[in-house]
Amino acid sequence: PFSRAATDRVVLPPARATTVNDTNATRLLKNAFSTALHGAERRRHQIFLDIFSGAGGVSAELRKMGFAALAMGIVHGEHFDMLRKSTERLILGWIRSSCVFGVLLAVDCSSWTVALHGPPGSNWPPLRDAAHIAGLPGLRPGKQVSVSIGNALANFCCRIIRCCISIGVPV
Repeated sequence: PFSRAATDRVVLPPARATTVNDTNATRLLKNAFSTALHGAERRRHQIFLDIFSGAGGVSAELRKMGFAALAMGIVHGEHFDMLRKSTERLILGWIRSSCVFGVLLAVDCSSWTVALHGPPGSNWPPLRDAAHIAGLPGLRPGKQVSVSIGNALANFCCRIIRCCISIGVPV
């Protein structure tokens, strides 16, 4: 999605402070996956991944219909942090192993929204434009962090989408 030159300019902020290491995060994710599968009445060996689920409304409705569905997002715990490489590897592994029947990606739009159109220097300046899709130059540090996180999450989404398309999982 982004050219290599565009993403090379963007530096991610230091890792978020966390109390869950990668090993524990992987264990917690696997437990959540198993728990979701356990309650399924339909497609009992496959799960729907509701990534960036917010309150988890889509996955809740799917569970009501008897499907296994996992609401995934940082609001559900640190182990659902999509910036964590171990989380991405696990999700890609689930998709490649054919135990996922569908994926919904509802990435946070805080740095992608067109609603940010205030004047430069305001609390709501534009962060991107058509010529600077990876972020406008000269952003304040806090805004640059938002853009960097947005870029990393967009790239994560692209990798998930590519994987799903390559094996025929609806996304």
